[in-house]
Amino acid sequence: SLNVKLKANTRLPSLVQAGFVFSSVAFFSDYMATVPMAALSGVLITSGISMLNPPELKHCLSVDRRDMLPYLATTAGMLTVGMAEGIGLGCVTAGAMALVPLLSAARMRFRPVVFAPDATERLHLTDKHGQQLQIEPATPLWQLAGPLNFLSMLSIDELAGQIEKREGDVIVDMQHVESVEFTGGEELINRLIEAAGDRKVHLVNCSEQLEAALNECDLHNKTIIYATLK
Repeated sequence: SLNVKLKANTRLPSLVQAGFVFSSVAFFSDYMATVPMAALSGVLITSGISMLNPPELKHCLSVDRRDMLPYLATTAGMLTVGMAEGIGLGCVTAGAMALVPLLSAARMRFRPVVFAPDATERLHLTDKHGQQLQIEPATPLWQLAGPLNFLSMLSIDELAGQIEKREGDVIVDMQHVESVEFTGGEELINRLIEAAGDRKVHLVNCSEQLEAALNECDLHNKTIIYATLK
């Protein structure tokens, strides 16, 4: 929550905060023990209220309604048992949800392919929304397959590393992506934009569910998302 409030790009603020908390407990526990319980209760109530973020909840619902389960589990645990237990319950729920696709088809995979290798002139393709994409003959693109979730982080980093070594616009074929979760979708968008630099990023052959999810993850509209191209 501290990173969100500060709009930080790294985990440094959270690490600094953790250092202050640890130092306080380790070296000033005698002084902290004198703080009235009513004051500590107020701190806990304020912390709990600050965790309620309706826009973030709406954002997760727009990407995948299943992301509500960790929220509900955390809230129920905090109300019935305690704050630490509730957070732990939410983490366990999120981990269990991630294990379900892991058991069936582990994580996202990618491979470079050549689009229309037999074409001799530039292709003009259009999706159902009327968006047009011009592709030169034998243009390389990146074909993704499998679920797109937080377990795909390593694959996304590897993909971004290879994209940085290539030239030209970045074209990613999403036709074989089975599902997308908030964390995986946001990480893919951010890493593609970072790896592409000044180049354009085209995400093609997106299903309706995938198209809606990726649009939610790309809040600054730095990528061009296409439905199935014809």
